[in-house]
Amino acid sequence: MLLYTNNSPNASYPLTKNVNKNYFDFTFKIILATIILFSVTLVFYSTTAFAETTYSYVFDVCSF
Repeated sequence: MLLYTNNSPNASYPLTKNVNKNYFDFTFKIILATIILFSVTLVFYSTTAFAETTYSYVFDVCSF
């Protein structure tokens, strides 16, 4: 039999659960990194070179 259909409603539930968990974990890390970078930049706002270096590094990493 070539075509096999599984009519169970929870057939793909574990995969979906893992994908959602990884997605929210990744989103949390991105938000946390943004908050940390923003607060560090506010703390070191007096040194302009530090802020420019930080943002140029972030833009280099995130512009893929």
